[in-house]
Amino acid sequence: MVLTCHRNRGPPKNPHGKRTRSPSPPSSPSSSSSDSGLSDVPRQSIKHIKRRGATPPSRSPSHPPAVLSRGTPAVKETPCPDPEKFDLKGDHRPFIRACERFIRLRQNWFPTEESKILWALSYLKGSKGNRFTEKYEHQMLSMKYAHFLNWRHFVSMVAKYSKEGEVDVDHTRAMRDLRYN
Repeated sequence: MVLTCHRNRGPPKNPHGKRTRSPSPPSSPSSSSSDSGLSDVPRQSIKHIKRRGATPPSRSPSHPPAVLSRGTPAVKETPCPDPEKFDLKGDHRPFIRACERFIRLRQNWFPTEESKILWALSYLKGSKGNRFTEKYEHQMLSMKYAHFLNWRHFVSMVAKYSKEGEVDVDHTRAMRDLRYN
């Protein structure tokens, strides 16, 4: 009687007579050569990338693994121009309309009222716009002025300050046009 050892046989054969690969043991997450950090990326894709000579996706913990979605096409955002810079002089309504249009088209960019206001403040220019921005941000941070975190309040304050600018311009024109008898 002849006894054979299983260790000396090699990998098992498939029905076609060719040898098949035995499954590899699971690797530890701390192993630097493992693909365990890329569990969402199919292994065939990684092998294809390695064969082409391209750089494989990052495996560092600071970069989450890329998720390859096969069924969902990329969604294009509707084109929308940024609002023009506004110096709080003249009519405020075109500036506010442009801001609100942009916010409506990019709703996912503005999860809170505060984010809308801070974004719109960045489009104010000039010395008057800078002073308004500093004061408004200071009031937003103060706990006793919670209404400063409301978009409608922001719009009313922009309207108020731009009207004051119009009044100043009107007074300046009136003084310039004043004729002495």
